[in-house]
Amino acid sequence: MIHRDIKPENILISNGIVKLTDFGWSVYNKNLFNIRNTFCGTADYVSPEMLGDSYYNYKIDTWSLGVLTFELLVGSPPFS
Repeated sequence: MIHRDIKPENILISNGIVKLTDFGWSVYNKNLFNIRNTFCGTADYVSPEMLGDSYYNYKIDTWSLGVLTFELLVGSPPFS
């Protein structure tokens, strides 16, 4: 699954378990290597591939997770 909108507002913690919510921008692919080129998500968290209107796959979630980690550690998004 490609989530495409990982951000603090879409993360819940329940009984010590972290859960992702807001799957309005998620895509389920049986083949993880399928590529997409639709633009969606929150501007502060989208990857350069999505901003550049390039094709992307599940690896864009790694970018969003890095931005989220930075924001949780520093207190603001890295590119604001």
